[in-house]
Amino acid sequence: MKRTTKYMTRIAGGLVVAGLLAAARAGAADTTASSISSKGSSFIKEASEGNLSEIATAQLAQQKSQSPEIKNLAQLIQSDHQQAQDKLQTIAQTHGITLDQKPTWSQRREQSKLEKLNGADFDQQYAKDMLEDHVTDIKKFDKASQQLEDSDVKQYAQ
Repeated sequence: MKRTTKYMTRIAGGLVVAGLLAAARAGAADTTASSISSKGSSFIKEASEGNLSEIATAQLAQQKSQSPEIKNLAQLIQSDHQQAQDKLQTIAQTHGITLDQKPTWSQRREQSKLEKLNGADFDQQYAKDMLEDHVTDIKKFDKASQQLEDSDVKQYAQ
């Protein structure tokens, strides 16, 4: 009887170990399925920071601008970048990437400069900043869409 109990305990222990190994392999397979290149990960994080900055700056423009055209532009920018951020968040979650929830320090510094402006000065600077920022972003996204290997990130960049 003692022998049978020891034997059953060993079998049970072996099954537990086998189950843990199988679970570990399944977890490794899941990780592999959602793996991402370092360039892809960097692009996701940088694009997210850009979206968050554009959203925050657009909200500021909707509050401070005196121009209906600038307010409409800001509303469009905020809406577009929020949709882009939502898509990016889904991609990031798929790959296990945690995104920051606020713009970078340098982006916040640029926004702080805008906060100090009023009237036509604000409107001119906002329009100038948006133009420069979007020209830069288009170049980054074009480069990413050509060079990234991660299909979902590449598709987002396109």
